[in-house]
Amino acid sequence: MTRKVPYTTADAIAQDAAAWMRVLAPYLRHPGPGPLERAALVVLDLQRWFLDPAAPAFLPAAPAVVPAIRSLVSAFRAAGRPVVFTRHADPDGEEGRAMEAWWGRRLRGEDPWAALAPDIGDLPGDPVFVKPTYSAFEGTGLGECLRERGADTVVLCGVQTHLCVETTARHAFTQGFRPVVVADATAAADLDLHLGALRGLAHGLARVVLSGEVLASVLGQPSIAEPGRFASRSGDHPILDLLVIGGGPAGLAAATQAVRMGLRTLVVERDRPGGLVRAALRVENYPGFPGGLRGEDLAARIEAQARSLGVEVVPGEVLALSSEDSTWVARGPDGRSWRSRAVVVATGTRPRPLGVPGEADLAGRCLAVRVDEVSRDLRPGTALVVGGGDCALDQALHLWQRGWRVEVLVRGSRPRALPLLVERAAARGVAVHAGTVVLAARERDGRAVLVTRGPGGERAREADLVLVSVGREPVLPDLPGTLDPAEVDALGRAPWPGLTLAGDCRRGLVRQTAVAVGDGVAAAMDTARFLESGRWR
Repeated sequence: MTRKVPYTTADAIAQDAAAWMRVLAPYLRHPGPGPLERAALVVLDLQRWFLDPAAPAFLPAAPAVVPAIRSLVSAFRAAGRPVVFTRHADPDGEEGRAMEAWWGRRLRGEDPWAALAPDIGDLPGDPVFVKPTYSAFEGTGLGECLRERGADTVVLCGVQTHLCVETTARHAFTQGFRPVVVADATAAADLDLHLGALRGLAHGLARVVLSGEVLASVLGQPSIAEPGRFASRSGDHPILDLLVIGGGPAGLAAATQAVRMGLRTLVVERDRPGGLVRAALRVENYPGFPGGLRGEDLAARIEAQARSLGVEVVPGEVLALSSEDSTWVARGPDGRSWRSRAVVVATGTRPRPLGVPGEADLAGRCLAVRVDEVSRDLRPGTALVVGGGDCALDQALHLWQRGWRVEVLVRGSRPRALPLLVERAAARGVAVHAGTVVLAARERDGRAVLVTRGPGGERAREADLVLVSVGREPVLPDLPGTLDPAEVDALGRAPWPGLTLAGDCRRGLVRQTAVAVGDGVAAAMDTARFLESGRWR
C-alpha cells in the first residue's frame, strides 16, 4: 500500500513547486502554458473523500493545493472562460467491479464522502460531471460540453496527479484537446507519484506549468517581477525589505507595488487572501469594471495579479511588533517570527458584536457576521440581518440571491445604506424594519430567536439564521507603544520609522476597496523611498 506523505503544505508550496519545476525542466518539451484564449478549467475530484482528514482516502498534501485551485477558478470565471468540476462515483453493477477489485470498495454517489468539499467554495452554475472511472472524458459528455463552449485547451487541476489527472490529460490529448497540467494545483499520495506523473506528461503530451503562469495568461498580467534594486539578498539572509501584515486589497496592492520596485517582500495573512471584499455581492465603484463585478471575482483578480508578479503569501498571524537593531520583528502565536526593515500593517477590521444577552450562545450555530461564512450546504430559510449600513444591505441582497427569505432590522429611524441598495432590497421583497432594537438572543429547537423592541412594542422574531452587520472596528497587532490616530500622517506613516498603516485599519468610515488599494500602493512607494534615503516623514 502506498504510504501517504504530506510532502508539501500551504505554507511551503511556493518554494516546493519551484523546486519541482527544476526537477521537471529536462522533460519539458513545451515550457509555459501556451495560448489560453480558448481554454477551459477542469477541476478534478475535489471531494471530501480526498480532502477531509477523517476520510479513508485523505491525501495529506491535497489541502495545500486548494488555494491555487480557488485562484484559478476565480480567474477563469472573471475572464468569462469555462469552468467545470468532476466528482468520482463508482457505478453499480458490473461496470463498477474493476474499481472495487482494485481498491477494495466502491465510492458510491450517495456516499457523504463523494460530495464536493466545501473548501472549494461556491459553484454558481458551473457544471459538475459525475465520472465512473479515472478519465473525466469517459462516459460523461465532457468533451461535447467543452467543444460547445469553444474550448480547444483543458487546464487540469485537482487529484490525484498520477491517476485521474494523468488519465484525463491523456484522454484529452487523444480527443484533440491541448492539455495543460498545473503542478502546484494537483496532488498525489506522495511526491514520487506526483513528480513521476508530471515527468511523463511533460515529455509526451501535456504542458506542465505553475498556477502563476496560468493566472498571468488568463488575466493578462506580466508574470516576472522586475529585478530588485533595494532587496537585502545576501545568500539566505532572513531579513526582508518589507513585511506586509494582511492579505486584503491594501496588503496585496502594497506587496505588488513593492515587488515591482524590487523589494524583498512577504505577505502574512491569517485567513484567506482577498479580505472583506470577498463577501460583497457586487462591487460597483471600483474603476475599470463597467457594470461592476462580484466581490469574490475582484478579490481573485487582485490576488492573482500579486501572485503573477511573484508576491509570496504565507498563512500566519502577527500578534506583536517590536523594533530591534534598526529592524522590525513580527511575532506570531506559534513561536514564528519575521524580521524586516519596514512593515505595512494592513490588518483590516473585525465585526462589532450586538452586545446583547445570549448572542455568544448562537455564535457558530445560527449566527454569522459575513455571508461567505454561511455554508452553501445550509438549506435556505428565514434570515434576519441586523444593521442598516451598506454592508448590511449588501449582505441581505446576497442572502436573498441565494434563496433566503430576508428581513433587515435597523436600529435608527432609517437605513444609512446607499439609497440604491435600499431600493434594490425593496424591489426584491426584502423587508426593512426601522426603529427596531435587538434586546436579547436565544436558541430554540435549533433556530435563533431575537427579542426586539420596535414601533409595535416588544416581540420575539424567529429565524434560521441571524447575520450581524452593525459596524466594524480596526484590528492591529501590539505596537511598540500607544498609537494616537492623530499621530498617523496622510500617507499612513506611524510615529515609528518604517511602520505604515494602510487600508481599513486606519480609515474609519472611509472603507472602500479602491481607497484601500491606493493606500497600499502609496505605502509601498513611500517605503521604497525610506529604505533608499533613510528619511522618515
